Amino acid sequence: MTRKELFTMIAVSLGSFMVTLDISIVNVALPAIQQDLNSSMTDLQWIVDAYALTLSALILSSGIMSDRFGKKQIWNIGVIIFTIGSIICALSQNNLWLIIGRITQGIGGAALIPGAMAIIMMTFTDHHMRNKMVGIWSSSTAIALIVGPMMGGILVNYLGWSTIFSINIPIGLLIIILSTYAIRPEPKNPNISLDPLGQLLTMIMLGTLTFGLIELSQSPSLLFLLTIFAISLIAFILFILWESKVTTPLVPLSLFKSWEFSRNNIASFVIGFATYSNIFFLSLFFQNAQGYSAIETGFRLAPEFIAMGLFAMGYGKIAKHIKVQTLLLVAFVLIVISALIMAQFTPHSHYSIIAVSMFLMGIGMGISIPAVSLLTLKDAPKDKIGSVSSIMNAFRQTGMAISIALLGAIMTSSAIKALQSSFPNHKNIVDDAITQGIISVDISINHIQSAWAYGFNIAMFGAAISAMIVIICLFIKPTQTT
Repeated sequence: MTRKELFTMIAVSLGSFMVTLDISIVNVALPAIQQDLNSSMTDLQWIVDAYALTLSALILSSGIMSDRFGKKQIWNIGVIIFTIGSIICALSQNNLWLIIGRITQGIGGAALIPGAMAIIMMTFTDHHMRNKMVGIWSSSTAIALIVGPMMGGILVNYLGWSTIFSINIPIGLLIIILSTYAIRPEPKNPNISLDPLGQLLTMIMLGTLTFGLIELSQSPSLLFLLTIFAISLIAFILFILWESKVTTPLVPLSLFKSWEFSRNNIASFVIGFATYSNIFFLSLFFQNAQGYSAIETGFRLAPEFIAMGLFAMGYGKIAKHIKVQTLLLVAFVLIVISALIMAQFTPHSHYSIIAVSMFLMGIGMGISIPAVSLLTLKDAPKDKIGSVSSIMNAFRQTGMAISIALLGAIMTSSAIKALQSSFPNHKNIVDDAITQGIISVDISINHIQSAWAYGFNIAMFGAAISAMIVIICLFIKPTQTT
């Protein structure tokens, strides 16, 4: 490996580290943010989903832009925007500005997440070396997830939640220096056209869908929900019609004629839905159902991401002896088992059981992420690597956004119903206890913790079902054509 190749790997790994660090740190800080900014449960969902949603919507365009303007240029712009977003978040004094900062981070992250994989594919042409580098890159995500909760807990406890964003500033500056020096520039392709209408329809489709799902926990009127979901459906239909006609589509629909490509992207969606969102729910479970502090929660989350890091780093060696499809199947079986165990957690569950289930989830994550990435990109045309990588990552980030919106709404609604069954005459107090974190003397903390645990159980059962769907898809063989 040359010096520039080494610095390239450091840059792309740090970029993925920084983007992922923000996810894990933010989740641990949610109760502190709720208390400081008087946030509702809906606000907390948006603080997480504003980032994930922007990522999933804009990742598609960033792939095309990297193919047109160069992967190095788009990568550097993404780092700069992400760093600016971190500054906005760190200085935020209310929920609105924090959400705006998260959106800005999402815009930058949309260039970084698919850009990292595309740069690795461009830099390393040897198959075995590429597998090794993908494993190392994946492990940087795991390390961020391991360090993030613990670092976030310490920062929140001693310096305040705003510091979880300010640490991105020096990391961002270092990435820009390394990227400028090391990443190999490539010829630009000005013949590739952009698709602004397709991008707009994607944002409307995902934005309204996520908004509607988050609002489910607020018990809105049926007419309101139908209107929101109708707008999302219309945007989806228009998107499909437009993409099938435009010369250079945002999403080349022809790619989905391949069952393998479609299946891999379903798997990518479920990785986001069942595993990426897991830290959001576990953070709330540890703090709201078991009563731990932010710093205690951070350290208790470690087993999942230690396992992810170990198996991501060892993925290259494992893949030499076991077929990638087999590895993917094993990974999703472990995810299902883990989620089903989590669906049995109570406020009094012993940590040893919790740690084992998180370790199993981490193994599934550490294997499934590089496996899906390689399966999706191995046969991609060289001039479409950026686009294919973007589609894959868009599915994954959309999965996380939809999970936090849908399962988050289900978790909140289930917790409210569980608490209402014990206190049928205290509806307003019950709602405030779950959605606002306002505890009344009329309701004991034990009842609130049990309600949160019940909501968490329902959410984890939903995650298990989604992973079962992928297992079924892995057994479906494509129709042979002549």
